Amino acid sequence: MTQSEALRAPYLPHMFAWCMVLMTVFTVCAVAWLIDPVLPGHMLLQFFVPGFETMSLGVFALGFILAGIYGNLLGAVYVFFFNLWPALWRVVFGGSP
Repeated sequence: MTQSEALRAPYLPHMFAWCMVLMTVFTVCAVAWLIDPVLPGHMLLQFFVPGFETMSLGVFALGFILAGIYGNLLGAVYVFFFNLWPALWRVVFGGSP
């Protein structure tokens, strides 16, 4: 195994980890919204979940699924750029990172 192969991150574990993190954050935020809906930090729920005005089981399910999709996309972008930097470093600076 070469050094560049050792530095490569796999997609699936990172995508799963980001998915779980964002689903957990969404769940905590939704529970906090149920406890105190006037807190200003909950505006993110209205931004990320289309049609979010009141909490219902359908809205929670939609937000939970969207948080998983957003997490998968974020994980894929993270791994893409993480794997890109060593090759870019070698092209720009001519040595190993």
